[in-house]
Amino acid sequence: MDWLKAFKLALIEEDTKRIDTLLSKSPRFETIEEMEEAYYLLQNAKELLLRLQGETKRQMEQIEKNKKFLASTAPQLTNKFDVSY
Repeated sequence: MDWLKAFKLALIEEDTKRIDTLLSKSPRFETIEEMEEAYYLLQNAKELLLRLQGETKRQMEQIEKNKKFLASTAPQLTNKFDVSY
């Protein structure tokens, strides 16, 4: 499978590991059209990665909110040696 087809497939499947692998290779293009197509595919890959980065950030923020909520609703355990009360 040539580089352009493999890259298109990786974009469609949103396979970031495969995209990374393909980007580490140096493809050879025979025509200007292939170069332009690669350029547009790279733009799409950038958009995909930015979108996934935003989603990951939102998920991490939600996890932090959930952790804080769980910590605030957890029963406050006292040490049996605590004589301050």
